[in-house]
Amino acid sequence: MARLRDRTARCRPDPDSTVFAAKCAYAGLITHASRDDMARTVAPHATPEILHARAKHLDDLRRDNAEPNPDLIHNAITRAERNELHLDEDEIIQLGWTLTFHDLRDDFLRLCTDKSTRAARQVWLTLMRELPAPWRAEPAAFFAICAYPQGDGPLASAALGGALQSDPSHSLSALTNGFLRGGMAPDEFRGVLQHLQHPPDP
Repeated sequence: MARLRDRTARCRPDPDSTVFAAKCAYAGLITHASRDDMARTVAPHATPEILHARAKHLDDLRRDNAEPNPDLIHNAITRAERNELHLDEDEIIQLGWTLTFHDLRDDFLRLCTDKSTRAARQVWLTLMRELPAPWRAEPAAFFAICAYPQGDGPLASAALGGALQSDPSHSLSALTNGFLRGGMAPDEFRGVLQHLQHPPDP
């Protein structure tokens, strides 16, 4: 019996090399070996020193009431679509600042549901990992909004948990988290997003 178990274990495919894993990777989904692995995916990847320096730069932009540059978001997504996404220090800060402007939010939400979803998800994930609190809450919420309709509910929940830990008052994260905790189906959630982007005429 032990010999049979050993042979079975040797024959079991590596979960990261299966056709299913390949399809998940192509769709932009991320497979995880454990909850800890999932938590590391959405956790900050920059060092505390770097995060502190970035927070100072972002505070300076807020103090100076700097103008946002939404073109940077679209440029980053275009590069992600070409598998050429690489953000330098200034881009990370400027993108993080631009995401805080709520009058641009509808445009960013649209990126989570149109043909750019896969590339947008990559940009949000990168910013979520590289921005300090509370600034990381915004890309974390957008990442969750991309992930949940694709059937990646656990990762979306992990991202929202990080967002609310970073900024407990972040309204978009709280709203999205409420939908997930209420058991809303991914298709229904997608419909809510479309309704928010295109509300009916009064």
